[in-house]
Amino acid sequence: MLKSRTKVVLTGGPCSGKTSLLHPLADEFRRRGIAVVTVPESATELILSGISASSCGSVDVFQKLLMKHQLDKEAVYEEAAERIAAVSGLPMLIICDRGLSDSKAFMTPGAFGRAAADLGKTEEELLLAYDAVFHLTTAAGSGTGRYTLEDNPARTESEEESLLLDKKISEVWAGHPRRQVIGFSPDIGEKLAALVSAISCLIL
Repeated sequence: MLKSRTKVVLTGGPCSGKTSLLHPLADEFRRRGIAVVTVPESATELILSGISASSCGSVDVFQKLLMKHQLDKEAVYEEAAERIAAVSGLPMLIICDRGLSDSKAFMTPGAFGRAAADLGKTEEELLLAYDAVFHLTTAAGSGTGRYTLEDNPARTESEEESLLLDKKISEVWAGHPRRQVIGFSPDIGEKLAALVSAISCLIL
């Protein structure tokens, strides 16, 4: 029996394929008779609007703004998802391109907890806001030449910086009870198939 509503997050270091896979993943589940709502990455949205760590004066200030935006945006998308599910009569899958706990990987020690408290949340509440977390391993360091900055104008990290971020992001989500790592593959179709299989196990 299908679950009536499932909310998952795709995360990972820069150039992990999560944004590229977001819509093909949604299309695959729509073909299977499931209503899908995708929540686009908030950091890219803000950065391309001129709101960045540099323009805001610090990484912590930017990430706190990002967390507020992400929290508000997810609430809107969830309300819309409930209405879509009610109208369609279909089970609902919400797929988020990055989640609230991602900010912790970028912030100085203690800043994430303080920002969460200012938003009326605990770190645990933000971590468990998703039914499952899928960490897509970055192409950085794979030796395949697949790491690139060209597909995202908001991305500025070197391969070394991306490897470090991938590790930090993995660590901040490690406490989630339904976290799964999807290993790097130069074949994007292989990564998509792994995600479809993992999410299918979760919602069936």
